[in-house]
Amino acid sequence: MQAKDLVITEKPIDVNRCAMAIAVPLSENDYRADRRESKEKKDFAHFINPFELYEEQVILPVVSTTKMLDTAGISIFTEITLSDFSQLFDGKFDVIVLFTHSCDQRIEFRDGLSSAKNTVKQIPKDYSGFIDLSVCQPIEFVKTIDQELPNVVCHYIDELVTPVIWMQYFIFLFKYLYDNPRTYLEASKLAHAKLKTLLF
Repeated sequence: MQAKDLVITEKPIDVNRCAMAIAVPLSENDYRADRRESKEKKDFAHFINPFELYEEQVILPVVSTTKMLDTAGISIFTEITLSDFSQLFDGKFDVIVLFTHSCDQRIEFRDGLSSAKNTVKQIPKDYSGFIDLSVCQPIEFVKTIDQELPNVVCHYIDELVTPVIWMQYFIFLFKYLYDNPRTYLEASKLAHAKLKTLLF
């Protein structure tokens, strides 16, 4: 890692400099609109049917968790388009969590699926910080970031998990950051370990 990487990985993270960007549908209207789109443009809503099940497995845990995180000082952004994503890298945030879906190594935003290369183009070359990918199997995205953005630390969990589990993980992670000065990697490791004690 280069010098800036070492600075961002070693300094304690303030929760007020953390953002969570959510691109999955969080309303019945958006869910049904996405299901009317082809799977080439919108994929996530096609996985869970009927809406009542989607509401239980996605909307309710995400909405309740983000309300809690917002109260703690984390900035929450919903209905994120690709353009919205690009505007998060203006220096306000050391950590940007992207909670969405991937399909065939493309990342889903509210305005459609975007290739790993096109998504990485939205991140300024001089951005130094963490991108935490709450995305299943984001390997191509991670590789592209590592190749093109040496000052970005790309964090992800290489396991298939549900939105409910993702949200519990972030409750733990941000609580560890909120309670005591810690690096992001330290808090993430603690949160992951805590989550495993509950799941296994």
